[in-house]
Amino acid sequence: MKSESIRALVRSYGQLQFRSGRSKLRRWLSSRMLESHPIIELLPSLRMKFDLRHRGSKKYLPPELLFWFHEEWEPALQWAIRNLVPLGGEVVDCGANTGIFGFLAWYYRGTRIDLIEPHPRLAALLRENIALNGLERQAYCWEAAAADFDGQVELVEGGADSTHHVAADCQPRATISDRNWAKSDRLQVRTMRLAELWDGGHIQHADLVKIDCEGFDYQVLKGLAGYLSPEFVTMLYVEDNSDETSGLLKARGFVPFNSRQLWIDELRHQRFSECVSTFFESGRHGCRKNALWCAKLSSVERFMSERLEALGRRSQSGPGDNRLALTP
Repeated sequence: MKSESIRALVRSYGQLQFRSGRSKLRRWLSSRMLESHPIIELLPSLRMKFDLRHRGSKKYLPPELLFWFHEEWEPALQWAIRNLVPLGGEVVDCGANTGIFGFLAWYYRGTRIDLIEPHPRLAALLRENIALNGLERQAYCWEAAAADFDGQVELVEGGADSTHHVAADCQPRATISDRNWAKSDRLQVRTMRLAELWDGGHIQHADLVKIDCEGFDYQVLKGLAGYLSPEFVTMLYVEDNSDETSGLLKARGFVPFNSRQLWIDELRHQRFSECVSTFFESGRHGCRKNALWCAKLSSVERFMSERLEALGRRSQSGPGDNRLALTP
């Protein structure tokens, strides 16, 4: 209860029009008053346990950021979950970490969720949060590193940075260096191909596959094999959009939309707006980090393209109503 009260205080302070002292207040409360593993009601009827053992640093770490202001973590992806994922659909969260996006998909859209996370500590926490919300029949945690082969890889843990990634020497096309993790722990974890979810009959169609694997995204996509197709996947939200990754997704029939980063002050002013253009822009001229890939000619792709094109045509004549959502 103490952590929830402190969280409510900081969130109320964060709604004020000035920023002075906000970060200092957050760090002081984090280091002196928060438990290391608080359980809070993130949203009504959605409870989550967080690992805040590295709380109070000057850098916002993922678990702590989610604890204070979960709305600020990938707001474009959260918008896509609320507005584009169908009711009762299927969401795969690959590189789940805290599992926040999978749990939000269940909360807003009542979806089935598959959480794929290789780190034993985080996978254990995911299973705890599944049980905490009574989701044993709707959510499953796969303790493995998604890849394009079966076997094992070395996982490099970033320690206080609260990040981890597949070791660079295990990646034929490594986009991340291990030099900044020289003092970090390493552990062996098993791998799995995402195609196994379809091969085993666990799912037939995924409405959204989110991939955030710290430079290993291309190998994860290859692990989908023939299921990387609009026939089996409607949307993918991918962090690493290198030329190789983008080329693969385009060749398989997906169209990109770049996400826009928003912070808590901007989100406060956008509270009553679900505008597509607030969160996304066309990726036709190139992809950046974090993009939503929609199956070409699908209802989702048409909706996104039409709304963004309509906004572009009206941009000179004043603001238009761009708030329509695809899902009921």
